[in-house]
Amino acid sequence: MYKLSKIWENLRKHFFYLVDCSKFVPSLKNKSMTNNEQKLSEILDNQYDQESEKIFQHIVEMGVAAFQKTSPLFKYKDTDLLNKLIEHFESKEEYEKCAKLQKVQWCLKASE
Repeated sequence: MYKLSKIWENLRKHFFYLVDCSKFVPSLKNKSMTNNEQKLSEILDNQYDQESEKIFQHIVEMGVAAFQKTSPLFKYKDTDLLNKLIEHFESKEEYEKCAKLQKVQWCLKASE
């Protein structure tokens, strides 16, 4: 359990780092970008997609249990993680994933 907890902790830190970095990507896209800036933008986009997908899979597999006290995501129960994931998948037009995350979010609110 410790190893899984450590993995998810690192994944969450990386995810929020990518969220912060992605705030700058749209402003770069509005300007003429150099090759290095384009590569950085593509790398950030791809990494953000991959990490979002991993977190999504974990939440869908575990459901509300992903946010229980014994779960690595417990301390993020009251954060905007689910909202950020929903926004991400909406932007990619993956509405089925949004619906699954919304259902988990509703169940979390109902269990409080």
